[in-house]
Amino acid sequence: MADREEIADLARRERFARDTADWDTLAACYWPDALIRTTWFKGSAEEFIAGSTRMRAGGMISKHEISPAAIRIVGDRALVESNGQILVRMNFLGSDCDLASWTRFFSRVRREDGVWRLASWDSIYVKDRIDPLNPADPPPIDWEAVAACRPAYRFFHYTITAEGGHCNDDLPGEDRPDLLREFYADAERWLGAAEAG
Repeated sequence: MADREEIADLARRERFARDTADWDTLAACYWPDALIRTTWFKGSAEEFIAGSTRMRAGGMISKHEISPAAIRIVGDRALVESNGQILVRMNFLGSDCDLASWTRFFSRVRREDGVWRLASWDSIYVKDRIDPLNPADPPPIDWEAVAACRPAYRFFHYTITAEGGHCNDDLPGEDRPDLLREFYADAERWLGAAEAG
């Protein structure tokens, strides 16, 4: 139970640290070789924190609701999956909007020298939406472009690319059962390696 509570606290602390721009605490949640994958980023924890810092400096502020729901521990490895939401207030194409995504946050967790830290961080995308703060002032959305985006994170994809950014299109999501099956299978192989070792 102590390990489960520590892992659940780690999952919550990581998101809270990012939301509050507590970069030192955020860095301490990851192992140096951790892989982070989101709509806008794929790479190391160090690079993710640098990118998050730039986003915050540019006025992009997001909040994450997280509720750790499933934790499996095998030796010094664990998987933690949480129901969650990503909430972003942004100015998109001249209109103030709220962007919301329903997700499951998923991490591989590893213990070394008695310390649990995240070895990965992923979102499993379910659906999202965008709402103008003032219904009389909606952004000029290209609905054909929106329709071409994956349903699990179409508005995140659309807003990122419409403003010149790159969005990863191969992320696990409920709209792509093939990707989701392989994602879970890979995590199970990683967890099973601890048992085999």
